[in-house]
Amino acid sequence: MEYSVSCSYSNEIVKKEVEKKDMSFALIVVMDKEIYIATDSRSTKIEWSGKKTFSDDYQKIVVIPEKNIAVLSTGFNDFDGKTFAEIVSELPKEDIFNDLLLIDKKYELKKREKTFIFAGSFRLNNECEFVPIIQSTGIDEESGQLLYGYNETPGILYSLGAKYGTDLVKNTDPKSFKPETVVSQIENFIKGIISISQAFDNTVGGAIQMVRITPEKTEWVEGFKPDFIK
Repeated sequence: MEYSVSCSYSNEIVKKEVEKKDMSFALIVVMDKEIYIATDSRSTKIEWSGKKTFSDDYQKIVVIPEKNIAVLSTGFNDFDGKTFAEIVSELPKEDIFNDLLLIDKKYELKKREKTFIFAGSFRLNNECEFVPIIQSTGIDEESGQLLYGYNETPGILYSLGAKYGTDLVKNTDPKSFKPETVVSQIENFIKGIISISQAFDNTVGGAIQMVRITPEKTEWVEGFKPDFIK
């Protein structure tokens, strides 16, 4: 089963969104016993003149195998001269979900309205069953307030970044993602978002990064760990 993105999204809406902010895009698919986190690899640098330069070798997903967790960052990508992967490597990692709050405090996330950070894993509930656990943090576009999200519900989709991408996700049935085809569906979805981006701001692009989280392990999906990621 192939999954593609319709490019009928209003050109005027996209143009207005591009004028407001720079973007990246990430898609998180939460299934019963699997969580998939995927994003693009493009980093955008804006000079004072307004000129944009792009590089396609920015690691936005970091796997922490010893904790069976993956963390993701979209948006602002310069943490006082360090990359997201570098600041994650410096975290104490006693409680990764609490570490998100440390990142918020240290790097004043509330001042970086384009930045979202996400972590996903599994835990045992009171019935001794593994359930997905996810936490995200970012800035609400309307209120400007720092947001923290926490959920243990399978069968849902999350998206971060470009509004033309997140709007498409809002109109997508989570049940349309099937276990046997989910990887190709995610790949095709993000390729569709990249195609839309190329027509307008070009800030979503490069290789697709994708990881799979299960109750047993967190790992890169075969073929979706770009060569620049160690």
